[in-house]
Amino acid sequence: MSKLGQVVESVEKYNQFVLDQVKRARTDEKFGRDLLGRWNDIKAKIPVTRTPTGLPLPRLALPEIDEPGEIARYLFGEGLPGEFPYLNAAYREMYLEPIREIESFEKNGGKHDGKIPQAEEPTRLFSGLMLAEDTNKRFHYLTRHQRTHRLSTAFDGPTLYGLDS
Repeated sequence: MSKLGQVVESVEKYNQFVLDQVKRARTDEKFGRDLLGRWNDIKAKIPVTRTPTGLPLPRLALPEIDEPGEIARYLFGEGLPGEFPYLNAAYREMYLEPIREIESFEKNGGKHDGKIPQAEEPTRLFSGLMLAEDTNKRFHYLTRHQRTHRLSTAFDGPTLYGLDS
């Protein structure tokens, strides 16, 4: 079998595993309760941040589900950030330090001294999707709070060609 065939077979087996877990969550009460408990723990531990207008938002948006089968489909089929199969994100916090650590550090009189541990992945930002002032604020925010020293920027088509500048 070719390498591609092996990959396809592995994906199909994993998809079947996910369906089996969904079925199990709907038929096995203990497994369903355990999943629901895990789901509630996950939701309770998500830190809340505030938008520039003061609106409280969770740092991670999760679907509003409470049925064990759908929870199983989400956890096994999509996974949380940093968990297999990595459909939501490869890293748990992606490229930013957790907000609570930054706020705690700053509240205790700490100043950002640029001693951020280097990682291999640069922080990425798409530019041109908002006003220039908003993009500039986002650049400054990322450079203050990112784990890496590199910032990779991509521009949307109209900005790249100067159509909306």
